[in-house]
Amino acid sequence: MFEDKYAEDVILKIPSSTIVDGQRFFVGRVVKALIIDFTEHDLNYFGQIKNGKIFLLKSAYEPLPDSRIVHAGKTYDLKGVKVCCDLDERIECYRCAAAF
Repeated sequence: MFEDKYAEDVILKIPSSTIVDGQRFFVGRVVKALIIDFTEHDLNYFGQIKNGKIFLLKSAYEPLPDSRIVHAGKTYDLKGVKVCCDLDERIECYRCAAAF
C-alpha cells in the first residue's frame, strides 16, 4: 500500500514471559514504520493521549499489549493497536497509538 513510505526504522520492544531481577524482559525487533500525528478520529478512538504519535508498523511481529516503541532515542508506551488489512484480508500493517 505505502511500501515506499515506511522509511523510518524503529525498535519494537515486545514483552516476553521472562523476568530478570524482578523486571520484565523485552525482546527488541527493528521494524519499518510510517510515523504520523494524531487526527481527531484517533483522539476519539484511543482517548486523550498527550505527547503521542501514530506508528504504522510494517512488521512480521505483532505488537502485544505493554509493548514499547523506541524512536529517535525516545521510548513510547503502546496505548492501542488496530490491525490494518488489505482487500485480500492479509495484514498490511499495525496502526499503533503510542504515548511518550
